[in-house]
Amino acid sequence: MGLKALRDYLRDERIPTWRRWLLFFGLAYTLLPFDVIPDVIPVIGWLDDVGVLAMIAMFLSRDVARREARLRSEA
Repeated sequence: MGLKALRDYLRDERIPTWRRWLLFFGLAYTLLPFDVIPDVIPVIGWLDDVGVLAMIAMFLSRDVARREARLRSEA
């Protein structure tokens, strides 16, 4: 998955809005101090952030790949 593919995915009007906002909410969860496990707890506090980012990256990479495959098959 490249940045161009991700940009095109986020701009595609056929993609539901909640899927586009998923990246924003994942980044906000990681950057804002409001977490399930506070970041002041060393290591454990960072693991939930890493987990959230990993899940979002996995979801988005699969979804972008599916979109790219669908576009290739339509062409």
